[in-house]
Amino acid sequence: MPNISAIYKRLQFNLIQTYLSQRYLNITDYLGEQKLIPGYITINCNITKNFILRRFNTQLSLILNNITNTRFQSVYGYPEPGRTIEIQLTIRK
Repeated sequence: MPNISAIYKRLQFNLIQTYLSQRYLNITDYLGEQKLIPGYITINCNITKNFILRRFNTQLSLILNNITNTRFQSVYGYPEPGRTIEIQLTIRK
């Protein structure tokens, strides 16, 4: 699935898919078999609104990471968090 962007009624929507295939590690288990980290797909979404607030350029974003709550590891032995939600406010002169 490619990344998708759209603008509707001054709101910007972005849908981002990330795919990482399985990776073999330079580690073996107690049976001598090489360890691997399974591949995974994550889908992230953000919705952004730009506006002027008292002469300042302002951006308000809602960011949803790992919408499907996929369990995965980027680094062996360190699981990544599941679904996360962020609210971001940026104010510029």
